[in-house]
Amino acid sequence: MKDPFPIPPPVWLVEKVLPYANSLGLPTLALHAHEVLFAFTLYTVVGSVVSPILSRRFVPTKIQAAEPQDQGQLGCPCGVILPVGAHQCLELVCHLLR
Repeated sequence: MKDPFPIPPPVWLVEKVLPYANSLGLPTLALHAHEVLFAFTLYTVVGSVVSPILSRRFVPTKIQAAEPQDQGQLGCPCGVILPVGAHQCLELVCHLLR
């Protein structure tokens, strides 16, 4: 599989992640840790910054009708409250670790 990032992984990051990746039985995680961090950062920014802006723009009545503590969050089936986008981020990380 061709690496989607044109830059090589930072050596310092590979060295930091390698012991943990090996202990978890994920030998290629160290080589892709920069991609995992990029995806996590991207989905965090989308979920906490971009999503609320777009929600207020396109569905303002539903956002205003929601309780203030529930705005920008959704519940997963196990009852844990996660920010919008966290489900997608978790799926992406699991996909990258396969």
